[in-house]
Amino acid sequence: MTVLGPLSIGCAIDAARAAALTEPDDGGSCNFDTVRVSHRKSSVVEADLTRAGLRFYHDRGAYHLSPPEAGQGLRRSVQVEAMAKELQRHELEATVEYVTD
Repeated sequence: MTVLGPLSIGCAIDAARAAALTEPDDGGSCNFDTVRVSHRKSSVVEADLTRAGLRFYHDRGAYHLSPPEAGQGLRRSVQVEAMAKELQRHELEATVEYVTD
């Protein structure tokens, strides 16, 4: 299994920030979209995520990552989509969980 680490986390953050620049905060629906990364719970991974400044939680064998930039609606969605795509490039099992309130 590929490990979620500083390199993949940094690349995912860069991709999300680039995506955020393409979409202004549209003030649309409040959503809680996250990236779901299948990975065992690890204090090392959690330290890396914390150092990177990402909000996250672990549940049912996966980390759920929030995007690095503020925003709601489409701006949040494009960030998590970019993060998931980048993590997949690093051979991690990453998907987007679309959640609206």
